Amino acid sequence: MPSTEIEDALAAVYRRACPRAYRLALAITRDPTASEDVVQEVFLRLLRRAEPPRAESVEAYVTRAVRNAAYDLLRRRGARERALRRAAERAESQTREAPAGEDRAPADLELETALAALPTEQREVVHLRVREGLSFADVARLTGVPLGTVHSRYRYALNRLRKLLGEGGAQ
Repeated sequence: MPSTEIEDALAAVYRRACPRAYRLALAITRDPTASEDVVQEVFLRLLRRAEPPRAESVEAYVTRAVRNAAYDLLRRRGARERALRRAAERAESQTREAPAGEDRAPADLELETALAALPTEQREVVHLRVREGLSFADVARLTGVPLGTVHSRYRYALNRLRKLLGEGGAQ
């Protein structure tokens, strides 16, 4: 099949299967952004396949792939959250164990509290970008999240931190 025929066929499948695939991903992840990412990932994989599935099985492939990708995302997210929780516990224990002369400034504690209040995905992006010094592209590659999503999470995190820390007025 020539390339344009494949692209046209995939576009038709996308129009037909995308709404149902998105709803399935949303039912599993309960996160609209993650659901969009899952569906996009599945269709990109379908486009990159050397041998496309038979026409009668494409929608079944999409449904199965979306289900698997959504559950994979939840597993990765759970592992990340556990790792972040362990890191937060270590940081908290190190703060408690600091000698009296090395007490942290109230502003540092306020910032740590504000960071802890962020959703896990936003906190992760802020940590990797600010504390680890990674570029947005590196954060996207490392987390397996699209670059645009990384930018959005960072922006939302900064807006939330401004509100929590009382800077930048009412936004």
